[in-house]
This record gives sequence, structure tokens and C-alpha cells, in this order.
Amino acid sequence: MPDLEALQHRLEAFRAAGQNLQLDPLVTRKALAKLGVEYQTDLIDELEQAVEDCAAEDNKLVFTGHRGCGKSIVRRVDRQPDQAVVEVFEEVLRRRLPLELVEPQIRQQMILKSGGVLRELIRLADRCCDKAMKEIRRQIRRSQFDELPVIIDQRIWEEVLTDLQIAYAEPLGQVDFAMLKGIYEQQKPQDTENQRFLDLLHGLYVLEYRDKVQWYDLSPIVYDMLVQEGVLNEPNPG
Repeated sequence: MPDLEALQHRLEAFRAAGQNLQLDPLVTRKALAKLGVEYQTDLIDELEQAVEDCAAEDNKLVFTGHRGCGKSIVRRVDRQPDQAVVEVFEEVLRRRLPLELVEPQIRQQMILKSGGVLRELIRLADRCCDKAMKEIRRQIRRSQFDELPVIIDQRIWEEVLTDLQIAYAEPLGQVDFAMLKGIYEQQKPQDTENQRFLDLLHGLYVLEYRDKVQWYDLSPIVYDMLVQEGVLNEPNPG
């Protein structure tokens, strides 16, 4: 059973993990060595080529934000995970969130619920660390030294998912539910230039995928929320 020193050490471990789970660019060799994982290197190759081709002094390159984040964790036909990408995401978590702080099955759930969006994976892990630190601080404040060490377990994970589902649901109306249902069923919107669709895309309700064709799907967390709302009644294919 932990004593005060052990609880403080555990708290510091989660705090360090939380710092590693921030989305700051890795701009130093030390940061790259500690946290860097090769991912979508073809995009880097395209960027380098574009910079090299933009040689004239009066040329400009404009970098814009994501449309749907360039995911590749699932296959289009059966919506099953791409194991190669899952392994990359596992490595990202391993470097940023020590194995002893999270149950193995929860790590896998983080990857699947991210929908292949790297920053969503980071957000999920960071939210879990916040919940764990809150629990440890409660133990310290109440001098509860007879409890098992805090770990990101199913209870913490479900709390994080519930919080996110509530946040996703709050701004939605019936028109949005109908649009999301249609996108899930057809794997594309009726109009890709519709402003509300673009809002849902940029808000990561909808994810854009590109393999041989361009297609769309729902965030796994949004999918679960729509099932709970009764908008969708199919079992989760993932």
C-alpha cells in the first residue's frame, strides 16, 4: 500500500506524462530522441519537395490547418484497424505514457477511439492523466494510504469518454444528428462545401480518410454518442 512519499512519486509520474502529452512541436534533438516517432513520412517528403521546388524569392508556400486530420488507422470496407498504424500509435503512447501507469487494454482502447487522429490520441491520454492526478490528490488530501496505486483503469477511462461524449453532444441539434447519421451510412456527406458539415469536420465529429479514394466516417466517440442517443442502433464495427 502506498504511503505519502509513494503517492507524491506517483503524482509526479503522471504529471511528467501529462507534460509529455502536450502538442508542442518537437524542435530539439533531445525532444525528438525522447518522444519522436516516424509517422506519415510521405507527407514530410512531399513538404520537402515543395520547399525545394519553391526556389524563387517571390514564391510563397501557404500552410493551412487540417480538413479531417489525414487518418489512416482504419480500412474503408470493413472499418477494421490497420495493424501497422496501430503499432505506430502504440509506440507514441509508450514514449509518452509509461506502461505502469495504464492498463494494457486501456492503451488499446485509446488507439481505437482516436479514430486514427494522432492529436485525438494525445488528448485522450492527457485527459486520463488529469483524472488520475485528481484521484491521487484526493488520496493525499484525505491521507488515504491504504488504497492501491492509482492507474488509468476502466473506471477512469469511462469517465473520460463520458465527459467527451457530453461535450460533443451539447452543441448538436436534430439536423446535425441526421447529417451525422447520413455520413456514417453513406461514408460521405451530401455536400462537401456545406458549412455545417465543414464545422463538424473541423470539430472532429467527422473524420476524413484518404486511401485509394476519399471517404468520411464518424469519430468513434461520436459514433458511441449517437448510439446512446438512439440515432444509430448498429453494433460498433470496430
